[in-house]
Amino acid sequence: MVDRPSTDDPPGKAGEKIQNPGRKALPVIYKKDLEIYQDTPLKQYDTGPIKAYAARGTEKFEGNFFVLVCEPSLIPRTGSTSHYANVRNSSLVPLVDKGVVYWPPAAQERQIFIYRDVLGQKILEDGPPAALGWRPEEAMACFIRPMIEILQDFRNRDFVHGSIRATNIYDGGALKKTPIMLGDCLSLPPSWAQPVLYETIPRALASSIGRGQGSLADDIYAFGVTLAVLLRVNDPLAKMSDEEIIRCKIEHSSYIALTGKDRFKGSLLELLRGVLHDQENERWTIDDIMIWLDGRRLSPKQVTRPKKASRALTFMGRKYFFLPFLLADMQAEPSEAVKILENGEMDQWIQRCLENEEAAEEVRLAISHSMTDNKAPGYEHKLMARLRPLLDENAPVQYKNLRLRPDGFGRALAQDLIQKKDPSPFIELVRESTVLSWISARRDKNLDVGALVPKFESCRNFIRNTKIGFGLERCLYELCPEAHCLSDKFTNYLVHNAEEMIRILEKLCKENKAKPLFLDRHSVAFLSVVDPKTIDPFLHDLGTPEKYKYILGNLKCLAAIQKRYDMEPFPSISKAFIEFLAPVYERFHDRVMQQKVKKDVEQFAETGSLIKMLNALANSEIISRDYSSFQAAGAEYAFLLSEEKSLTRELQDRNTFARATGRRISAGIAIAIAIIVISFVSFAFFVNKAPLF
Repeated sequence: MVDRPSTDDPPGKAGEKIQNPGRKALPVIYKKDLEIYQDTPLKQYDTGPIKAYAARGTEKFEGNFFVLVCEPSLIPRTGSTSHYANVRNSSLVPLVDKGVVYWPPAAQERQIFIYRDVLGQKILEDGPPAALGWRPEEAMACFIRPMIEILQDFRNRDFVHGSIRATNIYDGGALKKTPIMLGDCLSLPPSWAQPVLYETIPRALASSIGRGQGSLADDIYAFGVTLAVLLRVNDPLAKMSDEEIIRCKIEHSSYIALTGKDRFKGSLLELLRGVLHDQENERWTIDDIMIWLDGRRLSPKQVTRPKKASRALTFMGRKYFFLPFLLADMQAEPSEAVKILENGEMDQWIQRCLENEEAAEEVRLAISHSMTDNKAPGYEHKLMARLRPLLDENAPVQYKNLRLRPDGFGRALAQDLIQKKDPSPFIELVRESTVLSWISARRDKNLDVGALVPKFESCRNFIRNTKIGFGLERCLYELCPEAHCLSDKFTNYLVHNAEEMIRILEKLCKENKAKPLFLDRHSVAFLSVVDPKTIDPFLHDLGTPEKYKYILGNLKCLAAIQKRYDMEPFPSISKAFIEFLAPVYERFHDRVMQQKVKKDVEQFAETGSLIKMLNALANSEIISRDYSSFQAAGAEYAFLLSEEKSLTRELQDRNTFARATGRRISAGIAIAIAIIVISFVSFAFFVNKAPLF
């Protein structure tokens, strides 16, 4: 249930506020059962732009809570809350509820997540160094065993946390080391707040907004990184940038990069090597970890490191021995990259110095396939976007300023649209099938190709279709079903379904803020994805240039929502429609009928029934009768017009017109007299001859 301001409340209020003179600001009330104290931040629970505030329950919610207030441009994981709530584990912060409230500091609606305030303090604050030096027995009792139980529950509930890190682990408020508690993961896009230190190499290469959902294997890797942070005494990556950390992992492996000079005893060493394996198919699973926990020993496989070339290739004044590093910098300088690609220099280097004929062939094929785009705008970017995934299995989809994985495409697009950035790179990615090419180049068996390919094939068709209900807007809601409607009409509101949309439209109409007509490209595309039955039958009307059909299309859709969900009257929307209905009335030819329909519609508008308004305007019997009368009147008018033309033509010669007219009149009179005489004679004849009875 959405806790929105009543339409009778003054602007800036979210329902009733409880008076509390001891506070600077009135608490925000959620569902009449929870007070959220906007002037009491809890900074220990903040995550980047997501701020936490104290809250206290009334009758339904007993105890103390903290509330995370989300940012509109960072679509939270609302679709994962049911999975999260089903994970019953004492080391996981309990989720009480999620919802939407009007947030006075931002003067707009915000998504919130409500948790019980049982976390305590972070075991590690943000920032380097990331090394706690825990003893192995402490780590086993307080972290390893509780986390293994959590990961088992995640597997059983098909849930991915995505935010397992030392800075999101709390002490539960205890004065001494006790089993840890794991913090929030729902208020941000998947892994958005996760530092590259805790991400696998493929996910670290993507931008934070474009990492996508991830898998349990990624959580296991983050568990391994967190364990290394807890155990190690020194932080070998403390002074490195994100790019340097990623390159260190690629060159030396994650295990070596994370542990540095620290040494661990046999069993923990084995666990770290297993869960930090850079090849996902070789990384330990939960079952492997359970076997290790039972005391049986496993031997993690060695990581395959990138091959070092026998001779460096010089690009932009720097020498490169490793292909992944070269490709990353080439993508940053595509114009210069094309030069060493087209002159064959890179082909020869791969073939001779890396001794990789397969990779060299991929380079030649990519250049060959891209020649049709040569000298076209964006040719260099398109070439690199096609080439890099073929040569670097860790590379994300990268095009211009975008670095994302396919399942992170939707949230990245939503963020750019909300922030009013240029969406053309997303359009080009879909139109050129770059994402599909990336998917086909993956050798990862864990990639859900069966779900990704149809989605992007559909989006490619949507991009080609410029009609309302399609285009980039449709791609957004197909690829990010958790996104709220991004129509400009709902800038300060969060609309997640058809019922919320029509209720907010009622509120906006009451405030005279919903003109011109109600449904735009975003709201139509949104409804077509989340509630197609209410709008798909009317897409043609909404996309037609005929104004009366477009107006009726709006009314049909909103009436369908009111009827489908058996909703309350909407008098403000109904009255607002009256202003637009002139073109609809004009399609009735009979003025008497037009006035009657208008009167009926205005009466129904007073009651707030969109359904009755539509029935009056789209009554097939009335429309048919009006059309039949119009056809008959048209035929009569055509006859009179023809007669007028005939008379006009004859009047052009006045000398013959009177004589011809006199002849016709005389002939008519003569015929009439003849008929009368003949009738009289015939009557007399038959009377005289008839027998008498």
